[in-house]
Amino acid sequence: MTSLTLSGLLRHAVVAALFLTILAPARAQEVSISQGGTYTDCDYFFVDNGLTAGDASPNVDYTMTFCPDLPANPVINFYFNLCALGAGDTLFMWLSDAAVGEPDGVYTGFDLQGVDIWSQMDDVVNASGCITWQFTSDAADNSNWTAEVTCEEPCQRPEANVVTTIDGEVETVPLQICVGEEIQFDGTGSTAAEDFLIATWDWDFDDGATDNSGPEVTHSFDEPGAYNVQLFIVDNNDCPNGNLVDHLILVSTPTSFEGTTQDLQICAGEEYEVNGVAEGITYDSTPDVDFGGGLFIPDDQTQCFSSSIVFTSFNSGQVVETADDIENLFINFEHSFMGDLTITFICPDGSSMGVHQQGGGGTFLGVPVDNDATPNVPGTGYDYFWSPDATNGTWEDNAGGTLPSGTYESAQPWTLLEGCPLNGTWTVEVCDSWGSDNGFIFDWFVNFEPSLYPDPIIFTPQIGVDCDSSYWSGPFIVDDGGDCNDIAILPGNQGVFEYVYTATNDFGCTASDTMVVTVEPAPEVDLVAADNWCGVPVGLTATTQDVPSNLNVEWDWETTDGVLAPGGGNNSSATATIDGLDSPVNVTVTMNLTGGNIDECLASATVPVGLYAPPVLGPDEELYGLCIGDDHILLPELPPSDWPLEFTWSSDLGGTLGETGSALTVSTTDYYYVTVSMAAPCIGEDAMSFNVNFGPCAIETIPNLFTPNNDGENDAFEIEGLVNSGLGPTLTVYNRWGDQVHYEQDYGNTWSPDEDELSESTYYIILDFSNYALPLEDIEHNGMINAVGDGFRYVGPLQILRNRN
Repeated sequence: MTSLTLSGLLRHAVVAALFLTILAPARAQEVSISQGGTYTDCDYFFVDNGLTAGDASPNVDYTMTFCPDLPANPVINFYFNLCALGAGDTLFMWLSDAAVGEPDGVYTGFDLQGVDIWSQMDDVVNASGCITWQFTSDAADNSNWTAEVTCEEPCQRPEANVVTTIDGEVETVPLQICVGEEIQFDGTGSTAAEDFLIATWDWDFDDGATDNSGPEVTHSFDEPGAYNVQLFIVDNNDCPNGNLVDHLILVSTPTSFEGTTQDLQICAGEEYEVNGVAEGITYDSTPDVDFGGGLFIPDDQTQCFSSSIVFTSFNSGQVVETADDIENLFINFEHSFMGDLTITFICPDGSSMGVHQQGGGGTFLGVPVDNDATPNVPGTGYDYFWSPDATNGTWEDNAGGTLPSGTYESAQPWTLLEGCPLNGTWTVEVCDSWGSDNGFIFDWFVNFEPSLYPDPIIFTPQIGVDCDSSYWSGPFIVDDGGDCNDIAILPGNQGVFEYVYTATNDFGCTASDTMVVTVEPAPEVDLVAADNWCGVPVGLTATTQDVPSNLNVEWDWETTDGVLAPGGGNNSSATATIDGLDSPVNVTVTMNLTGGNIDECLASATVPVGLYAPPVLGPDEELYGLCIGDDHILLPELPPSDWPLEFTWSSDLGGTLGETGSALTVSTTDYYYVTVSMAAPCIGEDAMSFNVNFGPCAIETIPNLFTPNNDGENDAFEIEGLVNSGLGPTLTVYNRWGDQVHYEQDYGNTWSPDEDELSESTYYIILDFSNYALPLEDIEHNGMINAVGDGFRYVGPLQILRNRN
């Protein structure tokens, strides 16, 4: 027997050709019950009296005994590949060599369809090994049967049973495991028929691996997927199990970490968000087909031949509920004599249905090679279907010539297949009862109704969102986000650190993704200003060090006032200027280290920029009352300056003057101008003017006494105000006798006569001022003043004393 396993979703299966070929001259292999008596032999077909050409006769009563030709341990078995007894017809059976007493079996209808009857069944002690059959029929001729007779016990299929454990713990199916995880499969609970032992253990793990080492095996799966593990056993009667254990193993798919933060390059001191995303990958089963090998069936009338398919894709326990659950049965066939064939489909629990039970005579199936000289040359097969919906009769109903390709009714009712498991071994059995003909079955299948096929196996391992299912581990984690998936890290120092994101799914499989974080040192920046502002832009220079070559530095400048003009910048420095200040300002530069995974890594520095205030002069000045002949110092009023100043003096009459100091000495009436400038490169300046007026000064007092004794006090005749007035009067001195004793023009308060010149006495003086515009009454004197022209004359006494005491 050859079987093939179909994994996934198969709507039908195709099996290689069944070859039916004549190898020997024909001899009678059909033994009819009508022969009567005792028949001793093995390997033939037990049939009704109509043989394979027709039905049993009506109103008959036949009895016949069949014995094995084995003297030792005699046993005989009847396998009814077809048995359809009409209403009122009965087969009686005795497990002995005579029809004595109550029969051991009474069968009607389809009771014997696909059934084995053997001489030692039901623990009966039957020393002869013989079986006796009796057939009685009523008036209708509608019974027929074909039984394959052998001298061996029939196959009583063992039953496979498997318990699955992991580390000693019994698991339920479907079992969810991880790739590489070992599973222990225990088939010791499998059973064989009484008095038989399980001879072989064949494990099929559905991943291409098999194991025939024994009932207990260990296996692991290298790839994710859905695997339907089966155990096929054969007992020491060469009987395989017909059941499927259907241990579905779901092997977890890998965990996808797509969306999880990958390797980072960040800077120390900066907080960074790290995201963990773990999701199971969906597995979706894909149908595949594994075709079995060819099967050669000779033209042998001593036995039937079969081919099997093992279906595994249906849900466990799923059965044929009604005939409509099968769309059709298919066979591609060629044969030269339809009348000697029986074709039966057998389901996994042993139930069977004969779609053709002989009849039809020499009707061709397909285009056979009808030449006994070339019996093994295949002809052309036709596609033949049997469907519960067909209405055009059976093969026999359409006999004659060549049976056309098409869909036909089954010879037996479809209800015989109701309750059949879908999963398991389905078999097509062909019996060729006559010789001198041959044929080939090229392929066949059972086509189930599409809705019976289960959906593809689809599963997605699930991963919880809390810390017990997925989490990060590593240094400098400052916030676990509450679920340990989206965290924040704040590295405190430079270095290379590993962070591992671990996820465990509901299969119990743990996977991880490693992120390498390269932490660059926190940047530092220095900022200097070239000087204070003094009307020209002040240069600013920012510098930093040790920036990695794959990173970039962005520079940003800010000021509290003024006009800031950024210059160029690179990974080590940047420049700017500040201008237009009205008051001191603070300038700040911020460097942002970018590149790698660094979006923002900041360092800043601030420098104050003061002012060298430009000179601010007072208002223009007007100077009057300066006495002709006096010097006057012009000194502009200036606040203190921290910057060198330059002075430029000029006047209306003198133009630019040579003086460059901060003061100018003048003695003449004029308009004087001063411009105060900041020394280069500063450009601040201011200017003001002085309206200077010199004129005669007022005579304050004309004395009437002085002491020219060279004691340093009052030694000269001094007219108060005369020195500053620039009037220069004429002085005439007379003694008491009217003699002129001294005369001096443009007197300047210098007359100090000694004793030889004038003695101590009282004298009289006359002072003539040619030009005097001030009020005369303001002059203090002890004489007499009279206005004369533009001036005045003073006449009064003057006492000269030598001794102040």
